[in-house]
Amino acid sequence: LTANRTQGMPPYTYTWSGPNGFSSNDENPVIPNITTLNSGVYYLTVTDGYGCGNITGNTPYVYVNSKPEAIVTGDTVACLNDPPLMLVFTGSNGIRPYTFTYNINGGTDIVRTTTGNNDTIVVWVPTSVAGTYNYNIISILDSNSCNNPAMVTHTVHLYDLPVVTISGANPVCPSHAGNIYSGTADMAIYDWSITGNGTISGASDTQNISVLSGADCNDTFVLTLRVVDSNGCENTHSQSFLVIDTIAPIWT
Repeated sequence: LTANRTQGMPPYTYTWSGPNGFSSNDENPVIPNITTLNSGVYYLTVTDGYGCGNITGNTPYVYVNSKPEAIVTGDTVACLNDPPLMLVFTGSNGIRPYTFTYNINGGTDIVRTTTGNNDTIVVWVPTSVAGTYNYNIISILDSNSCNNPAMVTHTVHLYDLPVVTISGANPVCPSHAGNIYSGTADMAIYDWSITGNGTISGASDTQNISVLSGADCNDTFVLTLRVVDSNGCENTHSQSFLVIDTIAPIWT
């Protein structure tokens, strides 16, 4: 606030009053931490060194605009090569359009502005490289030129796919039961299937399975294992196994 005083003899006494209990005896007072509660008319009384005047004036109505706010919504977890994730930056408490300045993991600043009657922008997160990505809004600016430098961070975790392995006897004899095959340890879900010259005996949703090889010699069966890890990421692996008579004949 600025007192536009003319004439009179110093010293001058200034008495300001205004909204939200404001008062000051400074010539040009500054209101710290101003909020919308400080909107209104401010009154000033000036008395000069003669003790004359007691001149009172007032400001026009002072409007204090709200500081814009920003939030980020969207997924926080994905797996490698999933469809891109959609993040939504939303501005509020100000006058559109909103301009967002953000970075990814503290990198180069990116500036995006809403259009039309929208309060939001959409930011797509690629999933081609696993890692942790912090999308940091470092400021939001509205059309009143009100700027909020408050930090808003949305963290996205992109997980690698699990490595799938199958281990067990290869080759195996025809019509042989109890061939045990094992998948990658510590998975949340196991899903086995088989094609060709063999069948799965018993459960097919555990780390280890038992296979009965078929009667055909010099043939194969193919085991396929789909796993899901604790992050919800899945992967599949197929492996071929030979069925052949490996026991040499005995002449009598």
